[in-house]
Amino acid sequence: LEELRAIARGCITRHIYHHYKGFSENQLSLFQDEPAKKVKTLLYLYRILLTGIHVLRSGEIEANLPNLLRLYPQAGVQELMAAKVRELSTLAGEEAVLYLKTIDRLREALERAFTESRLDEEPRQASELDDFLVRLRLR
Repeated sequence: LEELRAIARGCITRHIYHHYKGFSENQLSLFQDEPAKKVKTLLYLYRILLTGIHVLRSGEIEANLPNLLRLYPQAGVQELMAAKVRELSTLAGEEAVLYLKTIDRLREALERAFTESRLDEEPRQASELDDFLVRLRLR
């Protein structure tokens, strides 16, 4: 597993942006289509956007929302997490609008992170990954 992790780090490219952009657009569409706006859906959207921003800036995948919030604090998200724990699962209409403004800012930040990313255009360790998979299958 450690060998695979090391190889994987060399396979992350700036084009990972397209995954997070598309993923966030789908999740946003789901949230907007919900008759009762779910806290869980909104938290998932925050996690997707912050993970994408983080990987484009650092080259490291971090998908744990509390860890991401320590790195990129977002007003009100801790309260959303607490509400979810208390099983308060929906938002009032005005609340959702305020959170969506923040989501729009994070979508812009994802775009900037892509533009400014210093990640490679192509994977550096694609051949090492191929070799790893061949060795694994031959075992």
